[in-house]
Parts: sequence; structure tokens; C-alpha cells
Amino acid sequence: MYICQHILEQLDQELEKDANVKVLRRDQRTIQFLFGEVTFKRRLVEETGGYHVYLLDRHLGIKPRKRYSPLLLAQVSGLASKGVMRTVASAVNLLTPISMSHQKVAGVIKEAGARIDNYQRQQGINDTVGKNKPVILYLEGDAFSVKQQAFHHNRQIRNLFVHRFQIYEGIRKNGKRRELINRHIISSLDRQQAMKEVSEYLQAHYDLKKTIIISGSDNGSGYEAEVFKELAPDCLKQEHFLDQYHLNREIQERLSFDFELIKPMKKAVYSWNWDQVRVILDTAESRITKEDQAGQEKRMALRKLENYLKRNWQYIKPAKLRGVKKPNGLGSCESNHRRYTYRLKRQGRSWSKAGLY
Repeated sequence: MYICQHILEQLDQELEKDANVKVLRRDQRTIQFLFGEVTFKRRLVEETGGYHVYLLDRHLGIKPRKRYSPLLLAQVSGLASKGVMRTVASAVNLLTPISMSHQKVAGVIKEAGARIDNYQRQQGINDTVGKNKPVILYLEGDAFSVKQQAFHHNRQIRNLFVHRFQIYEGIRKNGKRRELINRHIISSLDRQQAMKEVSEYLQAHYDLKKTIIISGSDNGSGYEAEVFKELAPDCLKQEHFLDQYHLNREIQERLSFDFELIKPMKKAVYSWNWDQVRVILDTAESRITKEDQAGQEKRMALRKLENYLKRNWQYIKPAKLRGVKKPNGLGSCESNHRRYTYRLKRQGRSWSKAGLY
């Protein structure tokens, strides 16, 4: 590793020559790179303003008191996203000169996650130049649950909720696929923190005075229309839509006992014809001939469907009846959960809060 040591120390010397700084001393440091462990010396300097810094560390992106290079962090974290930690540790030990336990792999993942989280926060807060002024901006929010690791004293299992918001400016074709324009995703285990970051990002990147916000969710607790209004109070107008995935699922589940009426019900709902919805509900109830337990459950299902539709009726109203462009991209937040849930829920995994971060 002498050649690598020599290159790093030479780079440190060049950085010092190009900077207007005062050299205080040279200190030794050992860093684990992908190709092996390297020990080298670099200069501690004093910059204008009295700040002390190692120029080489800053140039390489190596944080204080950390022993892994940024590339090593990225590669190990990438492997860990596709397999279990013990397997990743075995692969690293077998294919590289690095010796790493599965506990160390977990530590590397946490460090990489902390870096990404810090970078995203800084990007949202600091990038305030050249705000976009889109005619329409899309905003979606949703949450999914994962198992929390059991507490050792009572082995109690609890659920943790991952809250996700996504912001984008529309949808376009990329070959045969479609992609969201300027998509930005914010996620957190704390819904209030996620909302705060969304609000900061919108303020930093957009001038919304002439923008229509198209929002969408399942209207569950914490994701009602009023919540989205709080995120962008200075926009020109906001139109909130009930997520079609959850709407279709509700119709199919509540009318599962009368399959023939599912398609007519969807047609009546999406044409926003309440009179026709009422006719289909009455028809479904008239077909329930038995007064046994099963019959009571079917009637209860119909009442729940009616209440659900009444509660969300204003958010089911089609875009063309509201005078806005059809929001083709809405619902992608729900479908994009897959890339997270596949990793977090596969093989019945459970997580600590630190592990999720």
C-alpha cells in the first residue's frame, strides 16, 4: 500500500500549496478502502477565519473519526440492499482484502443512511436560487408499516410506520416507460418531521403563487385533504383526489358477494353519478334474500361502502368536472412503496428505528 500512501500524501501537499492556509502539524490516519487498508499522514491547516481543517479529508469526503472510504460505504450499502447482512459480510470477506462482520455491515449501512439523510436535508434547505413556477405541481402522501424488533424484556412486537411524500411536476414518456418529472421523495418515521421537510422543500424550490397543487392520498388518518393544504398554503388553488387504488379496493371488497354489480358501481362512481350509485346499492341489498349471519354481514358491507363514498365523494369528482387536467400520475406513491416494502418486509424481517434510518 506504499504507492497509495505516497499518492495521498502528495495530493495533500498539492492541496496545501493551492490554498491560502497556515500549516499547524501533520497527523496520521488509517482508512479502509475497497482495495485494502492505507495509513498516511496529512496536514492540519488553519484557514482564513481561524477554521482548522484537514484539506485531504475534506477533498476525499472522509468524515472525522470514520475509518471507511465513501466508495466502500456505497458499495457495501448497495450489496446490503439486495441481501441479508451475514451474506454481505461473507461476500466482502471472500472477495476483498477487507475483514467485516455482519454487525459491522449494519454499522456501515447506518452511517451511509445518515449521510444520505443529511444531504437531502441540506439540499432542501439551501437550494433557494431559481425557483420553479410550474402551472401544476403534484403532491402525494402515504404510509406503510413494518415490524419493529421485539423488546428483549417482554418480546413485545410493535409496528413502525414509514411516512412518505413525493413531489413531481408531471409525467412524461421515456421510451416505452413513463417517468415522473423532477420527482422528489421525502420519508421519515415521524409524520410531522416529514411534513416539515416537504414544506421546506416546496418553499425552497417553488414559487407557487400561480400554481395549482394536485394532491392525492387514501384520505387515511394524517393524510386528509386539509393536511396537504397546510403544506402549500400560498398556492393558487388545490385540488385533492382520493387514490384510485384504495377506491377500487373498497368497492371490490364491499361488493365481493355480488360480483356482477362491481363494474356498474365503478362506472357510476367514476362518472360521479350519485343517483346511479344509490340505485346499485339498493339493487345489491334487494338481492340479499337470507336473514342469517351472512346476510347481516352483506348489509353491513353495503352500509360501509355507502358511508365511505359519501365521506370521500367530493374527492372522487373527476378532473374534467373540476376544470383541471386529468392527473395521470396520481397513485404512483402507493405503487412505489414496492421498492421499499420488498426490502423491509421480505422474509418477515423486523427492524429497529436506527436500522430503518
